[in-house]
Formats: sequence, structure tokens, C-alpha cells
Amino acid sequence: MSVPKEYKIVLAGPFASGRTAFAAAASKAEKKSIKSLRADTFKVPLYTSAGSVVLTLYDTTMHAKGGLPADDFFRNADAAVVFFAANDRDSLEKSEEWYDAVVEANRRRGSEPTPILFAGTKVDDLSNLIKPADIDVPRKREVKYVEISAKAGYGVKELYTEICRMLLGGTVQLTDVLELQSSSASVDEEALEKRKKEYEEAAKP
Repeated sequence: MSVPKEYKIVLAGPFASGRTAFAAAASKAEKKSIKSLRADTFKVPLYTSAGSVVLTLYDTTMHAKGGLPADDFFRNADAAVVFFAANDRDSLEKSEEWYDAVVEANRRRGSEPTPILFAGTKVDDLSNLIKPADIDVPRKREVKYVEISAKAGYGVKELYTEICRMLLGGTVQLTDVLELQSSSASVDEEALEKRKKEYEEAAKP
């Protein structure tokens, strides 16, 4: 039996952006602390149409006042997800700095750019969400944007699928059930589908 290929996935984003909740959402995730990086890793085994893989999610444990992690945290990433809280404009604005840090730490002469996508979190509460047309950072960077709620399990499988597609190709699918922690919230999927269409309209040239 072949050994699944392992990929380093950097979870970037400001404090309280929902990245840790995403990392912990997969019930089979194996957590380990790396003190030298001030980070936790979460190993998530996945079965895809392109074969078995293990995504090792890197999540910084630095506090909000600690600034950005050192370059070693970001370096050698196979892919990255930049998180921000979709109900917090300040979180969105700070996410751009994290995006830049991922790009800079992985800038190697002759290498392909690190694949990155943005994720807006905490969409289970519709009352204070940033309007889709105002979510400008992913559009400015020309990077794909998705919305999730780790508490509700909404969009989590889709985000894992998008990560796998960045690594393995654009038609890859998950071929096994992704087991998630029990949900503690619910979402209005119709309203979120409307938000998705509004964002797509705003992103058109």
C-alpha cells in the first residue's frame, strides 16, 4: 500500500479569525504542538479521486498582540488559507497582511507561487456580516473566496475540497465522508447562497 503524500497547509489570519475552529472541525484531526514555531499542527487524512493525502494544517498559537509569526511558520507551504471573520471589517483588513506574509516567506526564485485562497468565517450569524460587495481583499488579490461556519459545519468540506484542488487539480473530489465535530450552530443556506451570487457579481470586471 502506498504511503499518502503529506502537504503543509498554512492557516493564516488574524486572532479570532476562525482558523483554529476550522482546524479542529475535522473529528479525525491529529493535533500536535511545535513549540519552536509557536504553532499547533492538525493532521487530517483525506481520500480523494486523485488518491489518499494527509493535509497537515499549521495554526499559530501566538496571541493577538504578538504580531505576525516568524517566516519559519509560513515557509515551505504547499498551500495556504487566509482566514478572516466575515462579521468584522478590521479582521478583513488585517488578513491582507497575512496574505503578504505567506507570499513573501515562500518567494523562491524559479518556483511557482504558493496557491492561496481566502475564507470568511462565522457566517452562521447573518446579522453583522460584511456585505459581499465590500469584501474587497480577495478580489484585489485575484484569489478565490469561500465562506464557512466551523460551528455549523457549513462549507468545511467544500474548503477541504478547494485545498485539494489547489494541490492536485481542479476536478478533484473527496471520495469519503469527512467526519466533523458535532455542530453547535445552524446556517441559513438560502441566504448564504444569495451572498455567494452577490460576491460573484461584484467580482465581475
